[in-house]
Amino acid sequence: LNKEQFIEFLREKIPRGSVKDYDELFESVDVTKEGYISWDKLAEYTMLKLADNDDRQKATSIPNWKGGKSLINAHRDSIKRILHMDSFGRYVSMSKEGTVCIYNDELQLYKTFKTTTESCKLRDLWVTDFVFMPNNNKIAISYTSKEIIIYDMTSKLELNLSYRIVGMISTPYCLDYWLE
Repeated sequence: LNKEQFIEFLREKIPRGSVKDYDELFESVDVTKEGYISWDKLAEYTMLKLADNDDRQKATSIPNWKGGKSLINAHRDSIKRILHMDSFGRYVSMSKEGTVCIYNDELQLYKTFKTTTESCKLRDLWVTDFVFMPNNNKIAISYTSKEIIIYDMTSKLELNLSYRIVGMISTPYCLDYWLE
């Protein structure tokens, strides 16, 4: 198709565009300035334009991650769980050996505690799970010694013993807390 045929065809089939728009489209497709284009050239131009737009959109929508940073890890064993405490704006992690670490929102270590129980030796004690109870600022920790200990989290982010549930038939391996 030459330029006039192309413009006439598009005006007939797609009446939204102006003659100027169709003229610019023809010039963009006819890069060799031959004065005519084929439907293959138009399809190729359209595909390249869409691919270019897609690449540009991906470049702006994919997050630009910052480089990794080293964090201080006070845990000597595997970490059982990491939770965010919304009421304190902090993260808390607990490892199998009972070390509790509190981090700020930028994951800088703020405080470290060691949880213990009187029912068995520290080397025989493992934490199986823990859960934060946000409505009353308490942390429940389950141990292999078949007990659950509930600590009160003070505003200074210290753990104070509140309750001890002992004499359980089996070891609690997973904890969950739910409220409406």
